[in-house]
Order: sequence, then structure tokens, then C-alpha cells
Amino acid sequence: MMQVSKEWLDTFNPEKPIDVVARYEIHHISNVDTVRQTFECDFAVEVSWEALEDDFKKNTPKNGDIDWESLWNPRLVCRNASTLKSFESYYRVSKTLSQPLQKGNYNHNPEGNTWLSCRIEVSGIFTVKMSLKEFPFDEQNLRIIMRSMWRHDWIRFRPHPKEGYKSIINMQYASSLSNEFDIDPIPDLHFELKECEKHVGSTRSWSKERGGLVKHNNGECAVCTKVDKWPFPNHTDSRHAGSGKSYPLAPLSISIIRKGSYYLWNVVFPAFLITTASAVSMVTNPEDPKELLDQRMSITLTLLLTLVAVKFVVANDIPNVSYLTWLDTYILWGFVVITLVVVQNVIASLVSDSLRGVVDKIGLIAFAVLWIGSHILAFLIYFPKRRTRKLGGERYVVTDFGTSTDVEITPI
Repeated sequence: MMQVSKEWLDTFNPEKPIDVVARYEIHHISNVDTVRQTFECDFAVEVSWEALEDDFKKNTPKNGDIDWESLWNPRLVCRNASTLKSFESYYRVSKTLSQPLQKGNYNHNPEGNTWLSCRIEVSGIFTVKMSLKEFPFDEQNLRIIMRSMWRHDWIRFRPHPKEGYKSIINMQYASSLSNEFDIDPIPDLHFELKECEKHVGSTRSWSKERGGLVKHNNGECAVCTKVDKWPFPNHTDSRHAGSGKSYPLAPLSISIIRKGSYYLWNVVFPAFLITTASAVSMVTNPEDPKELLDQRMSITLTLLLTLVAVKFVVANDIPNVSYLTWLDTYILWGFVVITLVVVQNVIASLVSDSLRGVVDKIGLIAFAVLWIGSHILAFLIYFPKRRTRKLGGERYVVTDFGTSTDVEITPI
């Protein structure tokens, strides 16, 4: 984590929150582990803040060598890192933010005060809760959550005020996931303060349960929203802290969309063929009527056991969740259809020869309606929704990993 001198820990108590500008650059993402709910990531986060005047003058000698270890900083830590391989900080004076910037009605640093920046290079393994209800056509949000060790009412994170200085993913080097996932090149930041010029004079109003509703003197800002409408909170919950305090978060969300081709060809398609082949038993008519049930059941039960083996293979690729994934539902539906074929085989063996043809014909029609009809329905309703994604702020059809946007980005 970013360290500060003990003097700051004992004396820091600002009258108003300090704005901290933050942005990310994702260098590399790899090893998205669905079973362990983790992913590996190398990234840089740059945080900038207005230098505290007295502190900056005190720790900047005439020769210009700044004593960075004695200066105030946001004290960032990685909140959801299970293993940190590196955490290196590099300080500098931000020339960009030390200049007045005008963006619409928002006026950044009109007095031209000195702003300091710290670039933190981080590498590690991060934990994330994944929802697998639509596996293997699921969309996941890989979250990197940087947290300040200062109290929530002492600092607040905000996006960079200059156009082009956005958080980005370096798609050239993040391509190790290209065989399994599509990645949104523009990640989402979820800060407490949106880009609104009125936030400069904003006051806070906290609800007892959720907290975090920013209001202005003339009422609630139209740009701001309550925290419970965001994908995850922008501050820790004081109820879960032993100190009873809340701490600000600078969370980043990276949207990835799984490419389901592997599971389609290696799991779904074989399961489709196995279940479809069970219909053959309904047209099997041996010369000896006494062998009818034996021959039909041998075909159906063999295919049923084969589908059980497929189910066991799939179980190794996903965690033990308490709900059914899309793939689980598909295979279970195959079990149901084959079981209905078994019932039809038994009924056909019990009726007379004259009625057996009618029973088989009804069975084939029911099989076609239930099994083939469910696939047509899924293709017409479900899959068109999965082909379009909201990536990079625009809706388009996902075609390959090389999809890009027209957003002009300035690297950190």
C-alpha cells in the first residue's frame, strides 16, 4: 500500500473532502478461473491530487528534490487482491492537472495550484464473484477495487477532467484471453462524483442503510444516482468494519463476454446428437415381438448413460453453484427427453401389434415437438439477444477480438 508518515496519521483531519483524480491502464489480463472465481491482471493506476500547500513547501527544498515519503497521499490498497506479486509507486508533479482546465461548465484548478500524481504498477491475482446462470454464454465483470485508507468523508474519487484521459485496456497485450473471451476496450469506473460542475460545492446526505447520496443546494443532481443503482458501492459499508468507519473506493469494472463455441461443439452438440439418437429406438421393430422391449431399452439406456458421462465431464469446468447454469439446464432437458422415450418404449411393448404403430407415431411427433421445437425456440428467442453486446458505449454485433472503438485515448 501507499505509505505516509506517522505525523499525517495523527494530524490529518481536513475541513472538506480532498478530490483525488484516478484512472487505470490495464496491461494484461489472463487466467480467468471460473471455478476459483479469480483472474490475474497487470495494471497501472494513476491517482492525482492537489498538493497541500504548506506540506508541499515544507518538503520541497531549494534544489527541487521533493521528499515524497513525507508528503500526503491517498494511501491506496488493493481491496480484492488475493495475491499481490508487485505494488510499486512512482511519484511526480502532474503538469496536466497543475494547469487550469475548462470542460463545459466545469472549471478545474482555476488558480493553477500544483497537483501531484502517483503511478502505481500492480500485478497480482484478484477475486471476483461470477454469475454463471448463462454459462457458457455468460458476461462477467472483472473488478479491480482500489481503496483509500483515509475515511470516506476525507477524500473522494473523481474521473480525469481532460478529454482523452480515460481508463483503457491495452488490447494489444491483453490478447491472451482472445480464444475464450471478448473484452470491452473501455472499462467502467464507478466513482462517487460524476462529471458535473456543481459537485464543487456539493454537500453530502447519507441514508442510514445505504449511504452515498450526493445532493446540491438546489436539490438532487440529475447526473447523480443512488449507490444501490450502481453495479457495486463506491465506499465500504461501515456496518462491516470493526472501527465503524467507511472508506472510499475507486472500483474498475472490465466487461468480458465468453465465447461459447468450445462448449457448443464439445458439449452441447454431442449432447444434442445423443438425445436425438434416442428417437431411433421408437422405430426399432425386431422380428420377434418378445425382444421389442429389450432392443429398444438397450439403445435408450446406453444413450442415457452416455449423456451422464457428458454431465460429469462438464462438472469439472464450472464451480459447485446452488443454481442451474444454462448448460446444466440443457443437459437436464436431454435427460428428461430420453426418460420420456424410455416411457414410450415401455408403453409400446405393452400394447397390441395393431396399436404399436400409432404409439410410435405419437412418440415421434411428441419427441419432435419437445426436443427439436425447444431448439428452434431457443434459437429464435435466446441467441439473438446474446449476439449483441454493449461494449465501448455502443451496441454492435460481436464478431472477433479485434473490435475497436472511435474513442481517442491518451495512455498513462
